[in-house]
Amino acid sequence: MKKLAFYCLFIFISDCFIFGQSENEFVFTVFNSENKTGLEIIGYRGNSETVVIPNYINGEPVISVNLGVFGRFGNRFNDDKNWVIEIPSGVENIIISWPDNTIYSINVSPDNNFYSSVDGILYNKERTTLIHCPRRKSGEIYVPVGVKSIKMEAFEFCRYITKINLPDGLTDIDSMAFQFCSGLRRINIPSSVKRLGPVFYGTNLDQDLIKEFTRRFGPIIFEPDGR
Repeated sequence: MKKLAFYCLFIFISDCFIFGQSENEFVFTVFNSENKTGLEIIGYRGNSETVVIPNYINGEPVISVNLGVFGRFGNRFNDDKNWVIEIPSGVENIIISWPDNTIYSINVSPDNNFYSSVDGILYNKERTTLIHCPRRKSGEIYVPVGVKSIKMEAFEFCRYITKINLPDGLTDIDSMAFQFCSGLRRINIPSSVKRLGPVFYGTNLDQDLIKEFTRRFGPIIFEPDGR
């Protein structure tokens, strides 16, 4: 309910105002990191489904991207599009915020020192942490060997994914990781995962998995997060 209220407020505000400056297709504002000052992309006015984030705008480095605003500025929701976001080498901060429900793929430059991607899914540079799966991903997902953790809400609202394959050696799955993945029927939880919190609320796992996971981790994994 809190997230829905925030979402409605976000729509109202962004329909009334455009924050920051604009340059061609992009809306941006000043962003200060620990090490430098640059620009943050906070909106997109273009129509191409492939959005190539520039390394520089007007000579200033682009160091931050807010994924939640793509499809908002001048495009309404664009539910008929599958956005592909190309992240350049200079970006050091990616904000995951609702709603980014029309993004299909996030592709990170191999020269980026902070992030990486595999099959359009966002990871840290070392590919040990899965950060975010775009919500238009569909079908079967393979998480690569070497991933040790899955971040909070990483797959939240990925309604079109039906099966997720997790690697041996995975140890940590944060709260709400698969929440509201309404199409998810099959997923394996490797033996290296010893405990789970509320991660499967709003899913439709097959009955045999519900029984197995309840036995291993308790019914809390199918309950909503209390926050």
